[in-house]
Parts: sequence; C-alpha cells; structure tokens
Amino acid sequence: WIYGANMLNSGWKKNLIFIAESEAGAGTSMELNLVRLFLRAGGHVLSYGYSDRSGGGLVDCFDGADLTRSERGGQQRFPLSMQDDLILNSGDNSYEVCMAYDDYGVSVIDRVAYCDQEDFAVNSMKMVIVDKNDPVTSMYPGLPDTINLLEEITTNGMFWDEGFWGSSRCGLWYVEAFDGPVHMEEKGISRHLDWFHPMYRMKACSGLSSFEDAPVALILTRNANRLSYSGTGVAANSFHFGFPLWYLEHEAVEKIFEIIFTEWQIKQ
Repeated sequence: WIYGANMLNSGWKKNLIFIAESEAGAGTSMELNLVRLFLRAGGHVLSYGYSDRSGGGLVDCFDGADLTRSERGGQQRFPLSMQDDLILNSGDNSYEVCMAYDDYGVSVIDRVAYCDQEDFAVNSMKMVIVDKNDPVTSMYPGLPDTINLLEEITTNGMFWDEGFWGSSRCGLWYVEAFDGPVHMEEKGISRHLDWFHPMYRMKACSGLSSFEDAPVALILTRNANRLSYSGTGVAANSFHFGFPLWYLEHEAVEKIFEIIFTEWQIKQ
C-alpha cells in the first residue's frame, strides 16, 4: 500500500486519518481504516510513503488533529508525538488505538521535507544502514547492509546530483523518520514501544543532523501471529518504509522484496 497521487483525496489518507474520541463529532469525518482491519484479519502489509510538505506517509494520521488545531489558531510543529500532538485534550488516551501507534509501533514522527530548504544540506538522507542491533531485524541476515541512492539520479546533472546543483541536493528529502533518538528526546519520550522494530536507519548529509541514525524503515510484529479467519495463509511480519523505494538501488530493494515475499510464501 503506497501513497496516492491525489494527496488530498487518496485512499491512504482516508484510511490513515485519526480522530480522537474527545474530538468525535466535531465536524471532521473519518472513514473505516481498511489497512488496520486487513492486518487484524491476518493480512500482511508492505507500505511506504512519499512524505513531502503535503503529507504522504504515517504523518497523515495527524490530519484530523491538525484541522482542529488550525481552528484553534495553532500550528503543526515537528517532530510530532502520538501522545502529545495526536490528542489535543488532556486525559484522552485514544491515541493508543491509532494505526501508526498500535499497529506500526511509532511514538514520534519527523520528516525531512518539513525542514527549511537550507536545512536539506544537513538533514537529507544519503543512504540507509540495516539495524543489526534490533532482535527482530537480526533474524533477517539476508537484508542488504547498506543501500545508497540510485547512481542514475545522483550523477550527470540529475536532480539529486550534489556536485551539479549544490549541497541542498545532497540526499533525498522525501523521508519520514520514526522514533529518532534526538526527536524522542525533544518530545520527552524515553522508551520505545515493545513492538517497535527498526529495520533500517538513515545516514544524513551531516552527522550533526537530528535525523542522523533515525529509523526510516520498520518491521511490524504487532499482528504477526494472526491467521486469516479461514485458517489458511501464513503468520508473518509486515513492513513499512518511510521513503519511496524507487529512489534507492534497485538490486538491493529487489533483495528486500525477495526476503519479504519468501516469508509470505508468495511465489515470484
């Protein structure tokens, strides 16, 4: 499941938008989240986003709160936490059933594209590194250790050619980060959820970036032991990437897909 080309009316956004219990009936409508139902019914999901300033990733779950915040004269500020920014009324714990939190295990989200353009030279993603310290990710020894941006888009004057265009094009900025160490500290959150499992972490254009070593791809274990109601199928993990995969080395991405589809017992 990926972002839709029509960002204002995409199926992804309609599924993901979350309305807190304390805001129900306040004028913002929410459709049934079919992705969440599919996971709970024993299905498996491979999702990824294209997160720019208009959304296109897990951050879309904040749209309901953002509408309410705008009506109250407020403004969305990144990084965003599920506990503090998804719910605008204290004492409302319904954020715990938001798909991004409950199924994906994410507590804090930030995105590179929300930064000022001059910060792209610091925060953009140059490559991703597999997280060998995570106990679930370590069960996938075949995952590529490092994945770089495609050479075709970083050379010969192409859009991401830093040597041609300058440091603002040093890396990809269509990137969401989940529970990054600096972002967690900024939001005052000291621990991850038990079912949060980073698969890949990003290397930023600068080691001083708040996005350095932030998780950008996740293995979703929350519903891994569920079988379909028919009793058929296979119990398996799901996966989410906070960036569009086609910008990265295709051979490495195909290897990841091979590993995922093997686990799902899908013939290739």
